[in-house]
Amino acid sequence: MSTPQYKIIFAGQPLPGVDDETARHNLAKLFKSDAAAVDKLFSGRRVALKRNLSRAQADQYLKALHEAGVQVEMEEEAEIQLSLLDVEPQPAPPAEPHASPYAPPRAPVVTAPLPVHELKVFSFQGRLGRLRYVGWMTAAMLLILPAGMVLSMLLSLGSADRTAFLYGMPVILVVPILYTLASIQMGARRLHDIGLSGWWLLLQLLPVVNMLLYAGLILYPGNKGANGYGAPPPANSTAVKILAVLGVLVIAGFFTAGVLTGYTDSVRR
Repeated sequence: MSTPQYKIIFAGQPLPGVDDETARHNLAKLFKSDAAAVDKLFSGRRVALKRNLSRAQADQYLKALHEAGVQVEMEEEAEIQLSLLDVEPQPAPPAEPHASPYAPPRAPVVTAPLPVHELKVFSFQGRLGRLRYVGWMTAAMLLILPAGMVLSMLLSLGSADRTAFLYGMPVILVVPILYTLASIQMGARRLHDIGLSGWWLLLQLLPVVNMLLYAGLILYPGNKGANGYGAPPPANSTAVKILAVLGVLVIAGFFTAGVLTGYTDSVRR
């Protein structure tokens, strides 16, 4: 009697309570595979991940996959008995003209699109590309400008119209708070795209270092494939590209104005 063999069946979905994206990342890491290959397994169909395993090997795979957060089960391989009498001869396929007998077999290659992370504007989860980071920060600055103008007007009218000052000030101050929260969220997700924790944003509290950090968020490219924070962000839209170019022009304008101001002050002295 032969020793029974087992196979590991993947149900095509994560374990209850496990995030789908986390399960995909863990499975790709466990089998040292790319995200595109793993994405095909999450179709909801049952797939055999490993075959012809001993009971001890199957138990090890089952434990490792459960710890990775994917729903798998162990099944015994069915014994296959073959008989030459049951095999019907099949005609050989016609050979291609001038085809070499040593040529490798040909098969159509289908390249599956890489999975991308779903974008959420107000979230600390996921990743944000550098171009989208600049574009979204530019959009946030454009939205806060009117609030800044109204705030300046209220400050100037504080003594003349005390009612407008008292009622308008709390409302206007909400906008800078929302802007600060959004900038922290976008900065954390930009760091995730590089493969770093969002806690690195605390370097913004240090002078000079905060400028280097901001330059790194703009210039440093993100990881091409999936990393510990999820799949890469989707491709940039035309609106994102326009906002990013506008943001670069604004940054260049502020830098040029600062240099010219410093030069003018030095000349006057």
